[in-house]
This record gives sequence, structure tokens and C-alpha cells, in this order.
Amino acid sequence: MSVLTRLRRRREQRAEPAPVADGEQIWISPRQGKDRLRASVATSGPGTLTLVLAPGSPTLRRRSRVELDWIDGVSLVQARGRVVSTRAGPPPVVEIRLKGWPEAIERRGQLRVAAALDVSGWSLQDPTRLLAGKTVDLSEGGALLQLPLMPETASTLDLRILLPDGALAALGHVVRRALDDLVAVRLEPKWPQERERLARFVAARLRDAGVARRPLP
Repeated sequence: MSVLTRLRRRREQRAEPAPVADGEQIWISPRQGKDRLRASVATSGPGTLTLVLAPGSPTLRRRSRVELDWIDGVSLVQARGRVVSTRAGPPPVVEIRLKGWPEAIERRGQLRVAAALDVSGWSLQDPTRLLAGKTVDLSEGGALLQLPLMPETASTLDLRILLPDGALAALGHVVRRALDDLVAVRLEPKWPQERERLARFVAARLRDAGVARRPLP
């Protein structure tokens, strides 16, 4: 096979992707609106997706432009497209034609989810002052915390984050601080099984609620 033939076939394959498996969850962001809609993939074909919208979703207009994102197992994938047909249902169904090639923009381990979980602990620089607050969002390797009264000199925190299946023990290495008692930390779970618990929690939230947008370390 010649080099030109291989390049041509590669271009043809990239022009007609089947980007996400049937039954997987996907999120739709209308270009002219603020609502981010959740849907599941009914069918996927060369350059098109047929999506079943969640109950109560706003109506998408035919020919409107949308942005899509989904998790492919290792990355956050994003694509753009245009609505080519709609069906009121129930359930409501929309067909979207993709524009261009879906792009993996961030590895799953860096993806973050919104989560308001109780967090407590203390600074290794001031171990007598108990701190208590909430997580704002989490990834497998970091967290954004709202943690009042944290000492100005704190650089490492001994944390307990209350996951639904019990408290997670981790060190939090302070990356930056912001207004409203916000502090970004790089998380270092204390044991391998704790890291696995955190990864399972984040993966479940990604499936159920989508990807958070606030920057993290």
C-alpha cells in the first residue's frame, strides 16, 4: 500500500468517526444557551449521533449548534455539531451531525466533578487547630476546598474527606489559595485502597452528573 493511499484512508476514517458507544452518557451544551443537557446515545454512526434526552430537558431547535462532551474511558472527549432532527417523544430524541473530528482534551485522572463533601483535618504546620469545611470539586489527584481559618503558613494538610462509603484519609499539598477561603490541593491518598475509592467516586460522579468546570491543579 502506498503512502498516499494510507493517508487518504486515514483522512476518510477521520471524516466519519463513530465516537461513542451506544448506551453511553453524553452532555450537550447549546451554543446559544446556558443549559447543559444530559442524554444517552441511542445509536452512533459515521459522523452522526442519535441521542435520547433526559426527562424534562428543554427543546433543542433544528439546525441549532451544540457542543458535546463524553468520557471514553481514559479521556474527556469534546466535539461540535448541529441538530438535524428532533422528536418530542416521550422520551425526546435528537439527531446531531458532528462537525469535524472529536478531540480528547483531558485525561480522565485529571477530570473533576462538583461535590459538596464534609472535609476536616489539620495543618502539619499547626497540628493543634482542627479545620473543617467542604469540598467544592474533586478529581482523582486534586481537590478544591472551602476551608475557613486555615493558617497562612500551611503547605500540607492531613485531611479526612467524607465520601458516601466512609472517610477518605489523604494528604493535601497546597497549590494555591483564593478568596472566600478557597484552597486548591494536590491529593495524596494514604493507602492504595484509598486512591481506588477516590477514583471510583469520581468515575461514578462523571457518569451521573457530568464534568465540573472550575480549574483545579
